[in-house]
Amino acid sequence: MTRILLAVNDHRLADDLLGLISESDELEVATTLRDPQELRGALPRHDVDAVILHDRRGSLPLIEITRELTAAHPDLGLVLVVSESSPELLRNGMQAGARDVIAEPIGLEQLETSVLAAAGWTHALRRRAARDAHGELHGMGRVVTIAGAKGGVGTTTIAVHLALAARELQQASVCLVEYDLQAGDLRAFLDLPYRRSVVDLTAVAEELGTRHLQETLYTHASGMKVLLAPEQGEQAEEVTAAAARNILTAIRTREDLTVVDAGATLNDANAIAVEMADTVLIVATPDVVSLRGVSRLCALWDRLKVNPPEIAVLLNRTSRRLEVPPDLARRVVPVPVLQTTVPADFFALESAVNTGIPATDAASVALLRPMASVLGEISALPPKAERGSVSRAKRIAARFAGESGQVTVEFAGLLPLLLVTLVLVWQMVLVGMTYVFASHAARAGARALAVSDDASPAAVKDLPTAWRGDTVVSPSTNGDGYGSVEVKVKLPVLIPGLLDLPVTINSSAGTVIEDQLLQAESGGIIGSGFVAFGSGRDPIPGFTVGVEDAGVDACATPGQPIFAPAPSTLVGVIYNWYNGQPLLLFKFNPPLPGTPYGDQYWYVAEQITPVTEQHGTPFLAHQAVATFAASGSCIEIGWGWPNGHGTLASQVGGSSAHAATTPWGASFKQYFGIP
Repeated sequence: MTRILLAVNDHRLADDLLGLISESDELEVATTLRDPQELRGALPRHDVDAVILHDRRGSLPLIEITRELTAAHPDLGLVLVVSESSPELLRNGMQAGARDVIAEPIGLEQLETSVLAAAGWTHALRRRAARDAHGELHGMGRVVTIAGAKGGVGTTTIAVHLALAARELQQASVCLVEYDLQAGDLRAFLDLPYRRSVVDLTAVAEELGTRHLQETLYTHASGMKVLLAPEQGEQAEEVTAAAARNILTAIRTREDLTVVDAGATLNDANAIAVEMADTVLIVATPDVVSLRGVSRLCALWDRLKVNPPEIAVLLNRTSRRLEVPPDLARRVVPVPVLQTTVPADFFALESAVNTGIPATDAASVALLRPMASVLGEISALPPKAERGSVSRAKRIAARFAGESGQVTVEFAGLLPLLLVTLVLVWQMVLVGMTYVFASHAARAGARALAVSDDASPAAVKDLPTAWRGDTVVSPSTNGDGYGSVEVKVKLPVLIPGLLDLPVTINSSAGTVIEDQLLQAESGGIIGSGFVAFGSGRDPIPGFTVGVEDAGVDACATPGQPIFAPAPSTLVGVIYNWYNGQPLLLFKFNPPLPGTPYGDQYWYVAEQITPVTEQHGTPFLAHQAVATFAASGSCIEIGWGWPNGHGTLASQVGGSSAHAATTPWGASFKQYFGIP
């Protein structure tokens, strides 16, 4: 939050400004003065980032107050509020030292922009003044300290490759300093046989010279210099805070960039490295434990009053498969997170770690390229005017920069393939849609065919307009009461309705012609409790209604199969029904719906040859139960229920021996034992 001191002697304007500031998420009021003349005594008592001034007496007193405050506090950003703006007033205010002059009426966005700009100038000036107060020269190199949120996050790996990237990309003079004094691993990472360490410089820390540094620093094959931690961890106690500061100051005056490996623990040396750094990078991995370590480390530095000017988090070992993405990490840590992340690719680094030769081709791809982005993001390298061999540095940097358009070139080459792939995918989608439409149309047509003969309109009714044009609907029926509808739909190309392929998607659906059964079920009742087949349709598929006993006798071509009208079970066979001819009795399973009394049985008799005489044999609907005799003329068929009261109303085969008064109970029960 930017802290503001409000010095306004106009009550109305002061209230308006306080209201605007209360709406801002970036600004807060440190204190309010009702007279700008009180500023000289109030400023030393308050830590503020910017001051808003207004004097109702006019612009001249306001300019004079601004000039006096600028002389007394040159590091303070002043924003003047005036009743009316003019070029003359703006010029006078800027000459007096104000950072901005704004006129009433004032909006929140205008106020935030002016105050934040003034506060940014204040911070920059104070930061530079603090560096000068520590005796740092304007031409001194930058210090980047690498600290770990916890152990094992890759602090040393990042420090090594950050220094290598700076050396290779810009040919700047780079020194890698190991201030992780008790657990330093640079000897192993760089395969260094060197025995000298930072401990060798502690005795001469007060009078360090170039010769001392040359004898202690190891020059790596890449050209960077390395200052190692002691081999024995207990020697870390010999490196005092004063010695660590003097050593680091001596190095930074001679190098363009100093990278300090501070490890994951805190001691006097790495605390100094954090405090002296221009930028501190906290290395963390995208997991909850490591991100908590970032918060814990920042809180520790705050308690110890170790206040580096700039802190940022670098996420290492990132992957899309991890549960914590970089965006989530940016919301949970208290300090900024760099946009650059280091991907998880240990196999590319395994050889470099094991051999101590980090600058391999695999390592360059895995880490040097991200490190180059990190250097640019934190502006770690000195200005070009302070470096030598600029042209050569550009040529070396071109090794990576030359690949900056690689993605664009590759994308241009892949674009035709991507377009073809998208076209094929879309065409496959059209195939699937056409198949779904054809299947739906066939089912709709089949439903219509079951109750009427007009299936085509129903089939195409729900088809989208682009698919209707050349659609062919073919309904068909057979003599067994079955029907089917076949639909053929043309396959469109890319844009439905514009062009079709010479290919059709076919789909068919079957149905039962319901009006045959419905009319049979609505046939006449030939006596109490006995319903025969109706007179308007075949009683059995392939048979016609008889002449003598309408609805009971049925005639057909000799040799015609006789089918069950519904799922049934054979109850028994009688061979003395009429002149020794057979009668087959079946039980509906379940009872036949839609009849007046819920008929349970049906029979077929005379001039037939049974398929089987095994009692209990089940038959499906429209499954053959017998064959009409080759020389026969008609058969007897009907259905009813044996409740002891029903009678057969028709003569059976014209014989008076079985007259219309033959009851179910006296005949069927007698032969079949029906309870």
